[in-house]
Amino acid sequence: MTTPISGSSAGSATSTTSTPGSASPVTDEVRAGTLWTFIHAQASRFTFDEALEVVCALRIDQHEDHKTLAKRLRIGLQTRGIALKHVNALHAAAQLLGQGPIKVLHLWLLVT
Repeated sequence: MTTPISGSSAGSATSTTSTPGSASPVTDEVRAGTLWTFIHAQASRFTFDEALEVVCALRIDQHEDHKTLAKRLRIGLQTRGIALKHVNALHAAAQLLGQGPIKVLHLWLLVT
């Protein structure tokens, strides 16, 4: 079971990076919201706090290859009982890196 991160401690552990062409930095909270939105539709038990923990644990580098991030994301989610197909992990990684919206008709998750 994961321990939720309170708002005050989450703010102190936040990292920020700027996306190309973006004036404002991308925070871990923004990325967690993106991940939560992506996963929550199929796994309603996945909370924003869990998404924030996953994002903080990933320590996303804006210049990281999306394939590498997708592999690490799948591992991070598997520890929380959520199996994500690799193609969907690639789409989620692209969104976490600020590379645009998901262009998938069906999101398939296996909740274990």
